[in-house]
Amino acid sequence: VWTTVLWDITWFLIDEYGFDADLYNGTGGNNIALQLAIDALKMEPCNSGFVDGRDAYLAAIEINTMIPEEDKDEMRCNIFGLFAGRGLGVGAEQGSPFSRKDQVESFLSAPLSDPNDPSSCVILSTQENQFVENNFSVFPNPSNGQVSLNMKTNLGEGKVKIIDLNGRVVFTQDSLLEGTININANGLSTGVYLLQVSNATVSEATKLIIK
Repeated sequence: VWTTVLWDITWFLIDEYGFDADLYNGTGGNNIALQLAIDALKMEPCNSGFVDGRDAYLAAIEINTMIPEEDKDEMRCNIFGLFAGRGLGVGAEQGSPFSRKDQVESFLSAPLSDPNDPSSCVILSTQENQFVENNFSVFPNPSNGQVSLNMKTNLGEGKVKIIDLNGRVVFTQDSLLEGTININANGLSTGVYLLQVSNATVSEATKLIIK
């Protein structure tokens, strides 16, 4: 399953950016796919599962220098769709990485609600069984580490995590995912992070800049 997903992604990127036979210095779609896979391996936690691998691959897009910045939001949505096509969509659960019998597959993608707006990637709300845009917003952003989350959808009990671009969780907080959630993550180094909000069935992330 995993190699098939990588095969799908490789040919999608070749269609987008062409093929480059130079394995060392090339900038084609095949080179991008390989670099993303390698960077994702560096970001994955130990004993990772398929969902961990998917999330690390998507996070690797953020630091890839061969993908134009203006393409990255749409690229994440499209590649998420390829993962969804193999059962790693919205709501997929990897279970224990040591078991082959406790996974939950999901073929639900996260399409662009507006094809002309790459930032309009949306995820499924399991409460309403329909696609909704941006279940939360973060302010201020950039921030010094003290931020507030404004939940647009009540998602019940869950977690708020801040993840660096190496895939390390540098902050976690159990929270009731409704209303306004205050986060105090002072002490983080200046840089770009992913702020993730998740519960048992939904996981969303957005870019967080610490200044």
